[in-house]
Amino acid sequence: MFLKLEISAFRHLHWNWREEPNLTRGEERALNLLKNNTDIVIKQADKGNAVVLLDKKDYLWEGMRQFTDHYTPLDKPIYPQTKVEVEAILGEMYDRKIINRKQWEYLSGPAVPRARRFYLLPKIHKERKKWSLPGKIPPGRPIVSDCNSETYNTAEFIEYHLNPISQKHPSVVHLQSANFWRVHKIELVSLGKLAPCQWSFCRQASVP
Repeated sequence: MFLKLEISAFRHLHWNWREEPNLTRGEERALNLLKNNTDIVIKQADKGNAVVLLDKKDYLWEGMRQFTDHYTPLDKPIYPQTKVEVEAILGEMYDRKIINRKQWEYLSGPAVPRARRFYLLPKIHKERKKWSLPGKIPPGRPIVSDCNSETYNTAEFIEYHLNPISQKHPSVVHLQSANFWRVHKIELVSLGKLAPCQWSFCRQASVP
């Protein structure tokens, strides 16, 4: 009864509170000017928490450099056909009762999948003399966004179930103080049989 009275009194309170901005008007104007400036690109740096402002023409130059050197153009998008193939596989899994209807509907993803989006995260932590255009245009880490694609939900579903299993693997991964990843006791699986070999290696992590 006491709780009900308290809730009733709470509902009848008159609120005079309003949200106070944490930016000055000058700061808001500056942010809007940056946001609406079509001559620059604002991106998070590849390493660390820095924010990078690039001339749009320099950003596009780096993107085209990577397209030219590392990618082969397609005659047409392939994701519409991939959508058909994914739906066929999920339909078969549903018919065989491997997944239920709710899982089927979720894994099917959006009715009209979004094409992948390519963007770059500037690697400003690299030595300036080793930049794509030394001292002027940093190399970019290529990112292909899979959000709202035909396979995004299936990848999320698989990751959800594989992550707990990966924690039970005999491999041991830990970060050393000198920024080295060391992996020990990795057993290879081939054709359903454990290969009688173990690997031990280390990879130096990039330092911002």
